[in-house]
Amino acid sequence: MVSIPPKQKEGQSDYAYMCTDFIDAVRSAMASGGYKEIDKGVESGGEFLVGYKGNLYKVQSNFSVMKSIDGYDACGCGKEFALGSLASLPLNNPKEAIRSALIISQKFAAGVREPFTIIEQLAGCC
Repeated sequence: MVSIPPKQKEGQSDYAYMCTDFIDAVRSAMASGGYKEIDKGVESGGEFLVGYKGNLYKVQSNFSVMKSIDGYDACGCGKEFALGSLASLPLNNPKEAIRSALIISQKFAAGVREPFTIIEQLAGCC
């Protein structure tokens, strides 16, 4: 089940939104889905990328939010291969660049395999 994050508050910066309201919704969704773990009082979840209003953010396993300064990023076992691929590609077509990075990562990282799903926008989100 996909959980839709709340709308950004008026006057709230994009980064503040991502670090508060958005990440709170992520933590809640992971908890209700049984994905969030708590070990010795420390919460953890998965690492993933989110594009929001023309910026790319990486949500780390400790729920911290990092903004990409290069306009691209990667995570997971094929991260280094994807980063190399993205650094060498024009980024004017993000979907094509992402697909190319995944294909390259698949060639070198055993844990990366098709089919790939690239979500362009969650229905009703943001």
